[in-house]
Amino acid sequence: MLLVLASSPLRAQTCPAQLTPAGLVLRVGEGLEIELDDGRRVRPQALAPFGANAAGRARAQAARDAASSWLEGQTLFLPAPAPPEDRWGRITAPLHLGGQTGPKSLAEALVGAGLMRVAPLARDPCGRALLAAEARARQAKLGLWADPYYSVLAAANPAAVLARSGEFVIVEGRIMRLGQTSARFYLDFGPTRGVDLSVTVSKQTAKAFQQAGLPVETLPGQRVRLRGFVDSRPGPQIEIGGPEALDVIGRQDPG
Repeated sequence: MLLVLASSPLRAQTCPAQLTPAGLVLRVGEGLEIELDDGRRVRPQALAPFGANAAGRARAQAARDAASSWLEGQTLFLPAPAPPEDRWGRITAPLHLGGQTGPKSLAEALVGAGLMRVAPLARDPCGRALLAAEARARQAKLGLWADPYYSVLAAANPAAVLARSGEFVIVEGRIMRLGQTSARFYLDFGPTRGVDLSVTVSKQTAKAFQQAGLPVETLPGQRVRLRGFVDSRPGPQIEIGGPEALDVIGRQDPG
């Protein structure tokens, strides 16, 4: 696993545009929380968590071990200016490690080695690079992608999706119809709501789809790949927070 990470081709990044040295890495803790020698705690952004079961904990530990082996004692770079701390005193940001050819993205290294999956963020300039790195790792069956448990789920199999309730998943299928209430849109992948997979988009979030050139009204009939956390209400449901969490296959998919 560590050899895969060490030998992964890491491209010089253009996002974020400005980086500044943040300090030396002392240790990498749970949840990829990194302690710096100046006392700050930082975490890489746009990475999906694993489930709380034994298999998920093992995957999370593998990512932590690899990151620790690569990072400890090295200088970490943060965007300039650094994002504010959250209420737990942590900074979540696109973290980079210095190298001979320029700073390298920690998240892209982990994703590209098949150690993590992408949880895309709105207006993230690094988002497409992360998704492309994930697609390459998935095609090569690196790391977690060699495990059938982490394969892309079929929206046409709602029982399999529902079995992953509470977990982050990637699902692919064709949207059958669009429904709406006063507050949200429903993208249904089957004829029976409450049984088949339904993806929800708030009316506020739908504005972001419109701005991205992907109006939700145009999605019925399209085959898509989407990602998010599965909920049960009572059938499988996934709420997505923006167009970055959904790709139309053949038009926007990175790989």
